[in-house]
Amino acid sequence: MLRQNILRQWQKTYREYPRQFWVLMFSSFIDRVGGSMLFPFFTVFIADQYDVKLTTIAYIFVLMGALGFIASIMGGNISDRLGRKPVVLVGLGMSALAGLGIGFSPNIGVMVVFAGLAGFFNNFGGPAVGAMVGDILPEGKRTSGFAIMRIVVNMAIVVGPILGGLIATRSFLALFILDALTSGITLLLLALYLSETFVPTSKVKSQEKHYGFIGTIKSYRVVLADQILLIFIVLATFTNIIYSQMYQTLPYFMFEIEKMPAAYYSYILSMNALMVVVGQYWVTQRTRQLSPLAAMALGSGFFGIGFVMYGIFSGFLLFAVAMVIITLGEMLYFPTAQAFITNLSPEDSRGRYMAAYEFAGAVSHTSGMLIAGVFIDSSTPDSLWWFCGILSMLTMLAYWQLRHLRAERKILVTVGATVGD
Repeated sequence: MLRQNILRQWQKTYREYPRQFWVLMFSSFIDRVGGSMLFPFFTVFIADQYDVKLTTIAYIFVLMGALGFIASIMGGNISDRLGRKPVVLVGLGMSALAGLGIGFSPNIGVMVVFAGLAGFFNNFGGPAVGAMVGDILPEGKRTSGFAIMRIVVNMAIVVGPILGGLIATRSFLALFILDALTSGITLLLLALYLSETFVPTSKVKSQEKHYGFIGTIKSYRVVLADQILLIFIVLATFTNIIYSQMYQTLPYFMFEIEKMPAAYYSYILSMNALMVVVGQYWVTQRTRQLSPLAAMALGSGFFGIGFVMYGIFSGFLLFAVAMVIITLGEMLYFPTAQAFITNLSPEDSRGRYMAAYEFAGAVSHTSGMLIAGVFIDSSTPDSLWWFCGILSMLTMLAYWQLRHLRAERKILVTVGATVGD
């Protein structure tokens, strides 16, 4: 009976969303399977292959994050000028080639060059994908749509890290090859079956021909004029710095500091993904009466509790409990944040608004790993998790206070008022 009820609910959900949305979701699943096999072990790969400290690895992430930031800005602008689809396809193809370059690099210098290219093209199509979801879905469906997107991504993460862990013990190179293969399949599916979701008007094309770097920067005046967006991006940057530790630093901390087997990180990461797959839609429905900023404040509070636990406790079981708490936070925070940005944005500026949101992720990769390196390479590596906990609580209070400023602006930014309608 339970299985039948779940099946009926998923069938109902499937019928509520257009075909183009599901094409995008299925393609994202395939691409993320490859990425989730590789990325959790990228730090370990660099340390093992080139025998460098975490601080050195952090500088590589700084480069990748900085180039990713530039790519997001350019990709968001181009997607508002030429359409979303070509930006996504170029990002997929070039990132696959850059990943292969990393795997086949003969030395660390060549690897850094390809890592920079990977950082750029991995982020080039990100704003366009987020804008596509906003283009395809009406406002009331966007929070639930982004929740489904997280479910799909985490379905890939359920299996990806486990497969990646098994493959990495035999060959890191195989991970890069498989990642490139899944990106190529995704590119082919989107090229054949996904229609363009946004066709710029001739007025938009003629008013601003901002394709060069300077022109691209100028095109972001519409973003810089939005006070609420700018404040939110600062807070989202802090939140992403905290959350990025789960992927960038936690595997290193468990393996090198806590001396746990490498497979243990794969287990708790897959548990995190499975929780999102099973619980994300339910959490979104149950919290839809919360204001977006209240939901994000609550999510930040869960982040603070979960990450501090890594600084207090040892042992796999309590690390798993901490991951459960962090997962509750991400289920509250991330779909709400994506929908908040999408609803805030004008249609012809949506790519740039999403790029501004991607800025938070790019900075988190840049500064988050650098901050972690300072703490982990010190004599008190546990202090990193206390730093994350304190910063989480400060951002929680800031999100809560931002509600008052947003209330003064008469824009409908709901959590997903019509989820399931």
